[in-house]
Amino acid sequence: QTGALGGGPPPAPPRSFAVLYRTNAQALLFEKELLRQGVGYTLVKARSFFQGKEVRDALCYLRLLRSPSDDLALDRIANVPPRRIGPASWATVVEEAARGGLRLWDVVERCAGVGEKRGAPAGGA
Repeated sequence: QTGALGGGPPPAPPRSFAVLYRTNAQALLFEKELLRQGVGYTLVKARSFFQGKEVRDALCYLRLLRSPSDDLALDRIANVPPRRIGPASWATVVEEAARGGLRLWDVVERCAGVGEKRGAPAGGA
């Protein structure tokens, strides 16, 4: 507004401004104020809440709770948070599942020894 008061260059058109922010939480504050002020704006490369990595990971956990046969969900979160499962180890799990016609969850359970009695010899004796 200094240009309008005669003290400087004319005001720049709104399209010559940009607001850069790092998190979506910051965007909400800017959006609310721009709306309150009646200033038009365009979001560029805005990301939906559900496109965030953390949200997609959480949704995969929920999908697995509903259906342990959801191989896509398990593949996404197998090492989230980090569980020291390297790419080669996970590739072995995926190959074993494919070779045996099993769900990834079945192979993971087998690797973890789920369902086996501790200290009992193999074969159920």
